[in-house]
Amino acid sequence: MKTQDFTIAFSQLEQEEAVKEISLKIKLLFPKQIKCLIILYTPQYHPANILKTVRLTLKPNQIVGIQSPLLIFEGSIISKGIVACCLNKESLDMKSSFLASKQIKDTSTVLNTFFKELRGKKYHFFSFVSANIELLSYLKEMKSSIGKIFNFSGAGYTKRYSSYNTYILDNNINDYSVNFAIKGTQIDFVRLEGFTTLGKSFKITKISPERNILMEIDNQPAVNIYRYYLEEKFDTFIKNRLFTFYPLGIKSDGTLRLIKVLESLEDGSLLCLGELKEKTDGNIMFLNTDSLLKKTQDMLLPFTNEEGGLVFIVNSLSRKKILIESAEEEIKTIKKILGDKFKILGIFSDYYLFSDYEKGDINAETGNILLTIWQ
Repeated sequence: MKTQDFTIAFSQLEQEEAVKEISLKIKLLFPKQIKCLIILYTPQYHPANILKTVRLTLKPNQIVGIQSPLLIFEGSIISKGIVACCLNKESLDMKSSFLASKQIKDTSTVLNTFFKELRGKKYHFFSFVSANIELLSYLKEMKSSIGKIFNFSGAGYTKRYSSYNTYILDNNINDYSVNFAIKGTQIDFVRLEGFTTLGKSFKITKISPERNILMEIDNQPAVNIYRYYLEEKFDTFIKNRLFTFYPLGIKSDGTLRLIKVLESLEDGSLLCLGELKEKTDGNIMFLNTDSLLKKTQDMLLPFTNEEGGLVFIVNSLSRKKILIESAEEEIKTIKKILGDKFKILGIFSDYYLFSDYEKGDINAETGNILLTIWQ
């Protein structure tokens, strides 16, 4: 996507004034018509006010709004503000739908209608899910509705970060999910990792898939894997709920997927975020900050070009917690590698969704970074 086909803007002013400032910046490049507008906003902003002001100032044909506790704009992490992206490429086409409740029958109807009608028509699909939606049920309905898919990405939350609604879609505001699909531009995605295995591998021997609970590792209560490595520090680890710093890496079909441990249960089981399978091998993982720069450069260099494009980042709140101040340096590194002709915006989430390039399965993961690169 060439720079004359889109623009991004940012403001930290209060409520309606922030939207007005963004609108003025966008109108400098696109004074006549706004095709598609993607708005990212932190919990300090009321979505109804955003929608009202955008309708008055920009009058876009289509609007998608996503709330996030932290935003990304170019090389910075934003704790308060509104980021907007105007897509005005002539060949670009966007379709969208939203989920107005968390009922399974409603989810099934929306997913069946939206995704099945657009499959095979060169769209890239996006899905954003609030904490009001139970992830496992949503993934089950998603897989049932659309089957194998190779051009899918998104993000979601397990916690609420605001009393306001989470999403905007055209004239609607909702707190469940939004889906949209885009064609007319090349969209690729890449996952930036950086986690390294710790200790010997183990085998998952018992799970409760309906509840996403890891019950046994090597035929022992799952939490014992942490007890083995932490020894006298184990009680402090459990008391302070430090699982974020040591996720599990599960080997599946030649790849390593991160599983976030949410908490330990009284029987020694672990409540997890991410797909579990019995008889799979795994390791405890830790984020190796020394190798982050080299790995990031190796992953992104194939996408660099003279024309540039748009980069949408879904970063991990758990990764931010681990890196602390270094989290912004990682964003700056991404910006530096891609260069000034690439414009960057994004959100932080509890997990991201992506489709397996080889099998087309939809997976949920946390701890890593998902980039979609629009060229």
